[in-house]
Amino acid sequence: MEQTPSPGYYPDPAGSGGLRYWDGAMWTDAPVVPKLPWRKRFRIMIWSIIAGLLIAIAPIIIAFLLGLKTHTSMWDEGSGSGAAIWLMLYSLPLGFIVIVVGCIVGAILPSRPR
Repeated sequence: MEQTPSPGYYPDPAGSGGLRYWDGAMWTDAPVVPKLPWRKRFRIMIWSIIAGLLIAIAPIIIAFLLGLKTHTSMWDEGSGSGAAIWLMLYSLPLGFIVIVVGCIVGAILPSRPR
């Protein structure tokens, strides 16, 4: 007598690399693609946060270092180093976008089928 497996998720018999649900009588239609392990997805989120922060604060750091070298204020537009103020208008939102997109991608990223 042949025994059928109990209901549950099993490796896809079609070989997709994902899992497929066996209800006790038949397989479901679509395989479930497993997600990347949490550690790898967390690493993606951490690196996107680091990259976003670097993009957001790079103009401030550059203006501060140039101000030290030229002995001018990084906020004084008349001395030329004040361009960092305008650059921050672009870099702060861009850094925020990098952080948000990286966290979203890291949270929902599935693994690629093999």
